[in-house]
Amino acid sequence: MKTIQKLLAALLAVICLFSVTACSGSKIDSTDVDDGEDISIRYGRATVANVTGKDATKLYYKRTGTDQWSDNILSQDYLHNNMGTEITYPMDANCKYDIRLLFEDGSYQDFEGLDIESDAAKGRIIYLGQAPEGAPKKAAKTTAEVTE
Repeated sequence: MKTIQKLLAALLAVICLFSVTACSGSKIDSTDVDDGEDISIRYGRATVANVTGKDATKLYYKRTGTDQWSDNILSQDYLHNNMGTEITYPMDANCKYDIRLLFEDGSYQDFEGLDIESDAAKGRIIYLGQAPEGAPKKAAKTTAEVTE
């Protein structure tokens, strides 16, 4: 599972490198892509907390402005309401990310335009849903829940 997460993060970084709104980044970890070219990616870790009022069964992310969601990166079966988990993401991309929580009932909720790197650097928890009183305010927009 960790290998898949790293591979997906590498793929996201490649997309950032070659998109029109190219992301810039420092180079730390070297990954060999299919064409034999080495790319270097730096990874960061951030804590996200589910405060939606529902237990989530899957967690996806993507770079804001792109259409392709990652595979499920949740390392356990559930991300219970009022619980947190650590995620890994490509750093120094100057990109914002969207996160999607999929719930037990098949509905999902998107959290758009998250500045994960900045929040993680400041030691902040990224609240997905209504942050507890006194928590730093988030500028990210939330889309309404949709039943699949």
